[in-house]
Amino acid sequence: MVQCEISRRVLYLHLTSNLGTNDSWRGGADEIFARHQNLWAENGDGLSRIYAGTGALKSSVTRTGKVTLASVLGDATKSVNRFYINNFQDKAKQEVIDLLLGKLVHQKGIVIHDPVNDSVNEALVTRTKEYSTTSKITVFAGTYNLNGKSSKGESLAPWLLNLSAGTCDFISDTSPYLSRHGGARNLRNWVPGNCGVVSAAGWCSSGSRYVLLRSDQLVGAALIVYAKESVVAHVRNVECSIKKVCLRTRMH
Repeated sequence: MVQCEISRRVLYLHLTSNLGTNDSWRGGADEIFARHQNLWAENGDGLSRIYAGTGALKSSVTRTGKVTLASVLGDATKSVNRFYINNFQDKAKQEVIDLLLGKLVHQKGIVIHDPVNDSVNEALVTRTKEYSTTSKITVFAGTYNLNGKSSKGESLAPWLLNLSAGTCDFISDTSPYLSRHGGARNLRNWVPGNCGVVSAAGWCSSGSRYVLLRSDQLVGAALIVYAKESVVAHVRNVECSIKKVCLRTRMH
């Protein structure tokens, strides 16, 4: 409704700036704005059906600018329909959308042909040396079994120092097995400790300190990624994806 009002005012400013403030066009103004509101309401209903499965709420108000008993009852009906759709139909609908977009496990991603974008990318590739540079980085990846213990009285310093992780630009630390009970809390307890240990390891090895980039946990396993302070400025768009799996045991 707010967007419709903003659009209506922009349309009015456009008409007055091009046709002037005289009355030559005002005779058909009511029909113009009625069609504008109807078009906006139809567009809103179309988008809402795609997203929520029903027409948009308040669409009758967008069309007429008035709140009536019929519009209130219509919105109540749409809300009930949405509740049913969200609880019983959305799963199948989402699977169809994922299938069409090629996001299922056995599918390849959908490639949209865009000639303009393709030509720009080709030009960028041919001129890569003009706007980019490359450098070698060193990544240390290690795993440590916590055996379900808390961080109290436990230190990773000997392990990191012995492996000279402080000379690396990035450190990836996979730490199983956090306790199933209070695992998220245990991870919060371990991460600050790991930050201090890694900083100490960097200081002992090369005088560098490390910054925590990302940490995530899946049940009893935790993944913690650090970057040397000197390279953090070059890191962009840190993302994490978690895929939950189930281990099944069959008894015969």
